[in-house]
Amino acid sequence: MFSYRELAKGNPKMKPSLKMMTTSTLGTVLPQFVEEYGAGKRIDIAFSPSHDLFKEGFPGSKMTGMYMDKNGNWKL
Repeated sequence: MFSYRELAKGNPKMKPSLKMMTTSTLGTVLPQFVEEYGAGKRIDIAFSPSHDLFKEGFPGSKMTGMYMDKNGNWKL
């Protein structure tokens, strides 16, 4: 699993974006998010190639993906 916060820590150009990754920033678009989790708390984005982790977090959902076939066409 890859954490955006962990990946961005080592890159000075990405550090300003870390300050903006809070519940308050997300609350400008989704006010109920701040109501549920509180204002000013840090949030993170995690990326994972694990299908099992996805299924745990979103039970009953169908995996989607993107790949390139042998002719170089992108498939979704």
